[in-house]
Amino acid sequence: MYFILKIELARAKVSEKSTAMYNNVLESHGRLKTLDKDLKNINKELQDFSKEREIANKQKTQALQTYTKLELDVKDFEERLSSEARSKVVQL
Repeated sequence: MYFILKIELARAKVSEKSTAMYNNVLESHGRLKTLDKDLKNINKELQDFSKEREIANKQKTQALQTYTKLELDVKDFEERLSSEARSKVVQL
């Protein structure tokens, strides 16, 4: 009888351990799903930020081109004014 009780206790312990391990696996699986969703969201945000950065870089390039063109236009205008002023001085 003692031997049977000992076997039953061992079986109960194994069953408890098995249940605990199974519950841990389920919990880990749930955490894994959550982390996978988080990773997908983060990757989506990263793609969005990359697109925004690309747009900002294009706008910056366009602004620099416009600024450079305006700067050259101002220099041309100043040269024309200076040239006209010199020609008026020479005519007097």
